[in-house]
Amino acid sequence: MTSAGTTAGQKNRAFDRAVETGDLHMALAVAADMGGVDLRRATPLLRLMATQRSPLYPRAAARWLARFATERKEVTPALLAQAAGALAELADDPDRPDAAIAELQRLCAARRIL
Repeated sequence: MTSAGTTAGQKNRAFDRAVETGDLHMALAVAADMGGVDLRRATPLLRLMATQRSPLYPRAAARWLARFATERKEVTPALLAQAAGALAELADDPDRPDAAIAELQRLCAARRIL
């Protein structure tokens, strides 16, 4: 493995650890250092933002939805509405995020990303 591969792996692990431990500041710093994260990895970060009631959540959710619309091979208004509904649900009830996160993860898995 190259040192670049090792560094990427280390950053991925640092990001995952920050999200798992609820360290939003560290997760955002590592994500920025990584140059961003894919939609699947961004979903738990959205959960963390919502449950911590971060003022960053609305913009991050809107960016997630925009990326979902542009990074999908197949996207429809109905899929966008489902994703937007899950993001709104997450914002409206951050103390019970499981159903909204499950829906976002399902949408990520249901159609391939470009």
